[in-house]
Amino acid sequence: MLFATQRVVFAISALSANGAWVAPPPTWLLYAPKLPQSSFHEIDPSKFHAAVSLLKNAPAVPLSAREANAFLANPLNCPSKSSPYLVRATLGFRATGSFSVQQSEDGLLVSHGSLGHSTPPPQNTALVVCLTSTPKAVYGSLSVAE
Repeated sequence: MLFATQRVVFAISALSANGAWVAPPPTWLLYAPKLPQSSFHEIDPSKFHAAVSLLKNAPAVPLSAREANAFLANPLNCPSKSSPYLVRATLGFRATGSFSVQQSEDGLLVSHGSLGHSTPPPQNTALVVCLTSTPKAVYGSLSVAE
């Protein structure tokens, strides 16, 4: 028999003395519709410091298409009526995980699930996400299955 252990960590890693990089989600947001995988990409890790500069005072900021693609290894083409936003995110094990993004009128939930041994310290990162409006709030969750 194969048994798996799953640990859920709500990512609250400090960006500065002013607040957290992401906040744990309210329960109702866990049931919000998921965005298609094609509508978001993680930034190139080498661009993290530039992303932190833009996200210093807000969990999501609008970008031009050119700015968005400068953060990415592969271009992202947002559908009509949506625009790229740089959004805070947290991850566990990059090599064995993936992101999902859920959106409601009142917020955006960026989740990362991965496989690995033990519970890693959360790593801050950012995504470029195609959205129709600036999210009122951004939340994050992280789960690791062992």
